[in-house]
Order: sequence, then structure tokens, then C-alpha cells
Amino acid sequence: MSLATVVAAVFEKYADRPAMGSRVKRLVIGQSGERVVHLEPRYQTQTYAQLWARTGYVASSLHHNAQAPVHAGDTVAMLSFTNADYATLDIACIRIGAMTVPLQTGTSLADLLAVLDETRPVLLACSVEQLDTAVACITATPSIRRLVVLDVAEGASDQVSAIEQAQVRLRDSGSEVEVSTFHNDVENGKALPDVELDVRPNCDDELAMLIYTSGSTRLPKGAMYTQKLAAGM
Repeated sequence: MSLATVVAAVFEKYADRPAMGSRVKRLVIGQSGERVVHLEPRYQTQTYAQLWARTGYVASSLHHNAQAPVHAGDTVAMLSFTNADYATLDIACIRIGAMTVPLQTGTSLADLLAVLDETRPVLLACSVEQLDTAVACITATPSIRRLVVLDVAEGASDQVSAIEQAQVRLRDSGSEVEVSTFHNDVENGKALPDVELDVRPNCDDELAMLIYTSGSTRLPKGAMYTQKLAAGM
């Protein structure tokens, strides 16, 4: 039984239960007229059914993207602290059968580039705070054809500016990498065909996730999690 099949069964079993909660964000006008994010003292939850639907939209957006489609066996790297978008993307990759590579936000650029050179992701996802590092990684990693920015508060002035600056830097470097927000991927996926679950035969030994060490004394080493191992966790 594939990892995607196991995960789908769990989501179906607990469909009506809360699966994940996120702090509610509200845009307020700052002293200089800019729109800034204010975190409300409450959480918005998603049920397993709602989260499963959302991961389906993301999987469709990833898989059907014209410039950088993500297929079973492809690699998706993520440079961000965990958040709701991060978890949703991770599950979307499971649905497709893509391998995820979490990147440590505190590691050196040299170590990040070593990991990316070894794993050759087609897509890099990052938080707004990691955009500068992401751009540096993309310009040195030819395999990356798409950048998705996670946990963006749509309309926040500083975040909009940071994304626009990243796009300019990529364009000035000669890169044709497409930049999108996670929110846009969710919305785009709603109008796209569903992606079938990864149910490839004999996929137990396929890699589901590759987690690298910090590389404090030498080059990072990857711990391999096969689909079978991940399904049993």
C-alpha cells in the first residue's frame, strides 16, 4: 500500500475532526500608511476533510503547472519554518508521489547548495523571510524552475515588496524561474483537474522524504525515509 493511500485513509477516517489550526491574521494600516500583519489572539481550524480538499488543489496546481510540473519521483525542497502552508504542501507532495527535502533555515548557503546539487529539486518553497536565500539558491541550482512563497498575508506591504524584489533579482540574473504565492497555487488548483493518488506498484522503497544533518563539521548527510518507513510512522 502506497504512502498516499495510507494518508488518504487517515484523512477519510477523521474527516470531521479538526486537523490543523493557524493564527488568524488581519491587515491593519501602519503609521506610514503601509498595510501590516496583525496576529489575532485566536486560531482558525481546518477539519481533515477541508485540509484534504486543500491539499488536492495544491497537488493539481503543482502537477499541471506548464513551466515546472511536479510528477511522482520528482523532488520538492522547502526552506521555511513549519506552518499551515508548509504542512499542506508536504501532504500535496505525498498525493503526487514527490519526494520532499526540508532545508534548514539556519544553515550556510554553501551547505544548502550542496544539498540542492545532490537532490536537484524542480521546485523550491520558502517563507517570505527566506526569500533572499532562496534567490541565491535558485541562481546556483539549474534544476529549480519554480519558487512558491509560503505563509504570505495577501496584501501586506512588506511581503508584497519582498516578493517583487525577489522577482526583480531573479529576472536580472537571467533566471526564468516562475514565482508564485501558495495562496495563488491553492486558487489556481481549484480550476484544474484532480491528480490521481500515487499508487505506483512496488513503491515501498521509493523515497518520500530526505532529511539532512546540519553539516556543522562536514557536508550534510541525508537520512532517507522511504514510503514504507514514512507510512509506518
